[in-house]
Amino acid sequence: MWKKDLKHRVDYLKIEQEKAKLFREYSKKIDVHKFMVLEYGVNEKTSLKYEYEEKSQEVREELERGEKNFF
Repeated sequence: MWKKDLKHRVDYLKIEQEKAKLFREYSKKIDVHKFMVLEYGVNEKTSLKYEYEEKSQEVREELERGEKNFF
């Protein structure tokens, strides 16, 4: 009788172990996707920052030229 219980318990633990492996794999994939999204966001913001800085510099230069021509 206890051999049956032991076998049942071992089978149950194997199933739980497989579930834990799947959970770990899914968690890792989710973490990787989160990192990729964050990295994309950082890269997107960085490129927008550089674009803003370029346009800002162009506007400053245009203002300086305008001031020189005005005075």
